[in-house]
Amino acid sequence: MEVLRQEGSLTTPSVLLDPENGVIELKGKSIPENSYEFYQPLYYWLHDYSKNPKKETQVLLSMEYFNTSSSKEFMKFFKKLEELHFSGQTRIKVQWFYESDDEEMMEMGESLRREVNVPIEIIAIDEI
Repeated sequence: MEVLRQEGSLTTPSVLLDPENGVIELKGKSIPENSYEFYQPLYYWLHDYSKNPKKETQVLLSMEYFNTSSSKEFMKFFKKLEELHFSGQTRIKVQWFYESDDEEMMEMGESLRREVNVPIEIIAIDEI
C-alpha cells in the first residue's frame, strides 16, 4: 500500500496517509470548492488501510479553519475510523491540535470528541 501525500493549498489541507507507520495527518485550511471530491481519495485509502492496519493508528489534525461541507466530510471520515477502532484491528489515537487563542477550533475538537467513540486528545499549541 502506498503513502498518500498531498501538498496543502490556500483552500485544502496538507495530507499525509502513511500505512507503514500508521499515521494519518491533515494540516491547514479546508475550504475546497468540492469537499466530497477532495476527501474521496482519503476514504479509498482508509478502506484499503483497514484490510491490514498497524496495531495503533495515530491521527494528527492541525486545522486552522474548515467550512461546513468539510466538517461533514470529517464526520464521515471519523465514523470510518470509529468502525476500524471497534473492529479490534487497530487502536485509533487522535490528537487534535489548535492554536491556543482559537477557541472555535478547540470547541470543534470537543464537539468531535462527543460525536465519535475514539480517543481524542485536544492540544493547544502556539501556531499551526
